[in-house]
Amino acid sequence: MLILTGGSPRLILILVEFMQTPTLRDLMDNLNLLIDQNTEFFKSQLDALPVVERKVFASLLDAWDPSTAKQIAAKPARTPAPYPP
Repeated sequence: MLILTGGSPRLILILVEFMQTPTLRDLMDNLNLLIDQNTEFFKSQLDALPVVERKVFASLLDAWDPSTAKQIAAKPARTPAPYPP
């Protein structure tokens, strides 16, 4: 569990709750709940990133596939859209 979560108590709790899910339907319900409960946390983590790092993160999201630093650096710079209030 430590390898999967990096020792993060928040992620350990999330994994434990997911492991208690008996059906796919319950898993999907739990995933939706998880997203709702943690959106603000993850938004604050992204907002805390300096602008350059946020742009790199946005480029990685756009790429979808594993990418090298060289591939990401070659992408045109894009300013991440502001989050809705």
